[in-house]
Amino acid sequence: MLSYSGYLINLAITLAGAAAVFAWWVVSRKRIAADTVGRADEQARRLGKDAERDAETRKKETLLEAKEKAHEILMDAERQARQERQQAAALEQTLTSRQSALVERQAAIERLEKEFLARERAVADREKASAAAATKYEQLVATQQRELERVAGLTGEEAKELLVKHIEADARHDAANLLKRLDAEARETAV
Repeated sequence: MLSYSGYLINLAITLAGAAAVFAWWVVSRKRIAADTVGRADEQARRLGKDAERDAETRKKETLLEAKEKAHEILMDAERQARQERQQAAALEQTLTSRQSALVERQAAIERLEKEFLARERAVADREKASAAAATKYEQLVATQQRELERVAGLTGEEAKELLVKHIEADARHDAANLLKRLDAEARETAV
């Protein structure tokens, strides 16, 4: 069996082997840890760059979407403003045409009022002329009646009857002429 010193040497060799294995294990672990840390750092940098790239891409996409949305809103606003301007122009045109029609109607009404007043004056003048003619006829009738009574020696009643027949014939003739003239004037003014 081994002696104590052999045992100690064996123990020392075993301990040295164990220490070497332990040292190798520690170095290996440090190297694995360093590799892992290096890979983790590299992956972290890569993820950081990817995240920055994604963030930049998202920023650009968001900015592009915002610009598109702003452009769309601007186009909608311009379209709506154009429609409102068209509606306002149409309303203004309608108002102008209605105003023109109103001015024309007012002028027509004033013209008709003048014509009406002129006709009223003409009718009043005719009435005066008719009244004057009636007075003249009455005087003529009275004069003729006296003359007939004097010349014919007829009785007053006979002379009156003769005179009435004569006046009726004249009045019918004058009335027919007056109706023809009034009818012709009415047709002229109606046209």
